[in-house]
Amino acid sequence: MAEAEQKDASEPAGERIRETAKWLTVSLAAIGGVLITGIQFSNLGAAKPWDERFVGLIVGATLSLAGVTTLLWGAIRTAVTPSVSVTMLDDAFRTAKLKRWSLQKAINKANSHLKKDASLLGGYTSFEQLAEEYRAGVTQRLAAAGTYYADPTNADSKRVLEVAIQRASLLSVTLVAVLKMASYNLLARRWRQMQWLAAIGATLAVAGVGLFTWGANPPKAATASAATPAVVDTPTVGSLTLTHTGQGALGKTLGETCPTDAALHVLRLEATDSGADILVQHEDCKSVRVLITPVWGQFSAN
Repeated sequence: MAEAEQKDASEPAGERIRETAKWLTVSLAAIGGVLITGIQFSNLGAAKPWDERFVGLIVGATLSLAGVTTLLWGAIRTAVTPSVSVTMLDDAFRTAKLKRWSLQKAINKANSHLKKDASLLGGYTSFEQLAEEYRAGVTQRLAAAGTYYADPTNADSKRVLEVAIQRASLLSVTLVAVLKMASYNLLARRWRQMQWLAAIGATLAVAGVGLFTWGANPPKAATASAATPAVVDTPTVGSLTLTHTGQGALGKTLGETCPTDAALHVLRLEATDSGADILVQHEDCKSVRVLITPVWGQFSAN
């Protein structure tokens, strides 16, 4: 009888698979939260409709959603795999044509080796035969019980009931063992499929997050040039007097005809903390842009 179920090796293995699928679902949600938190959304408003980064945002978000959905669907599908009943397994083996994505189709594929394996079916030649014997045994037990309880003093009906109960119990033990095996095989098959779904989903999610991050965070230089043009200081005309150190360092650069010991006509482009950004414009000198520090020389505005 069904009450006589006995634990076998498939039970703890099945429970481990289900628990792993549950933890995987929780872990994926946590990882997704960390990724979303780490993405900078402050520059989303700067994205121009239908430019390359805007398209990257849309495609990245779509890929990420598809990847996460695939991962969660595979994990949840594995975690909620149903136990196989007599009717489900019998229908899967008896029906000639099964819908492609039906549960019976999955049960059939996962347990095709059980169809006609006497060693796994308790000596019966097929699961159909075992199921029919079980149903006949249950019917016989009910009939024998009815006969006995109609006349409890009848010793023959009592013996018939005891035999019927024993036969039904033995059939139930065999059938329950087969159903446990069938349930585990279905769960294991979905777990194997989950591994492929996880690989595909993770690839899509990572690619989507990377693309979305690229679209949401353009380089600062690109953002600055697109928003406000760079403005330098107003150029200042003046003269540059080089020190001995500056003359030695810039002599070859300015050219042999350049009078480095005299005041040179220059244009100061910008004054920085390090020194003056100078563009040399002296007649006999090469046009050179150089950062002049106090060690090299002194700029004087005209």
